Amino acid sequence: MARTPQALFEILNVSTAAASLVAQIREQSALLALVKRELEESVNAHLLATLMHDKQLILYADSPAWASRLRFGSRTLRGRLVSRGMEIRKITVRVFLQSGRRRGGPHTERHLSRANADVIETTAETIDDPGLRRALKRLSRHGR
Repeated sequence: MARTPQALFEILNVSTAAASLVAQIREQSALLALVKRELEESVNAHLLATLMHDKQLILYADSPAWASRLRFGSRTLRGRLVSRGMEIRKITVRVFLQSGRRRGGPHTERHLSRANADVIETTAETIDDPGLRRALKRLSRHGR
């Protein structure tokens, strides 16, 4: 006997595990919205998620640079959130790189120019250490 498909809304409301997950998502979304309201407009665009765990607020930024910016302002942010009645012992900032996002650009092959090879070779001739002198001369040959 074929079963009729159920609406996703019905499945989420019947399952206690799913209902618990939906409640957690709503709490985290509300927390994220609250934290974003307390941040500068330029910074909150780079805040991806927030999580509260044992009175520790964890902020997830989209890049290391914006994570540093969030860390820099975390003391002020903590003060603002505490004044709103939140109990926060510590703020931790982490970087969340989204899947599929490459770190850095495509690898480009680099070549030593003739002028730089000449500078390295000239410098090598003035070095007293024989091992370093040999290494620099070997390096200078890559520009020829």
